[in-house]
Amino acid sequence: MIKLPFKVNSLVLKYTLVSNPENRFNLFCYDRNPHQLKGLSNEAVFLSRTKFGSNAIVNQDKNQFLKSLFEMVKELMFLLLLSATSAYFIISDYGN
Repeated sequence: MIKLPFKVNSLVLKYTLVSNPENRFNLFCYDRNPHQLKGLSNEAVFLSRTKFGSNAIVNQDKNQFLKSLFEMVKELMFLLLLSATSAYFIISDYGN
């Protein structure tokens, strides 16, 4: 089994399936030398940041544990398990 993309003599080969008007899929191969790839221009970066925002992780609230605990308690499955456990302890026979 060949995993795509794969390298051959420092060229990265990528395969793309493209649909043509007859609804047949054609396999196109194109190669790029990784050392010749260029990044985005300054204008493209500016447009991308104005459209999508900067690529940064925003710090969230410090007290995520209590928030996560509250969200867990609100889940239906948790409430069902809690009620089943409570019923078992109330009705259970201590001999078993």
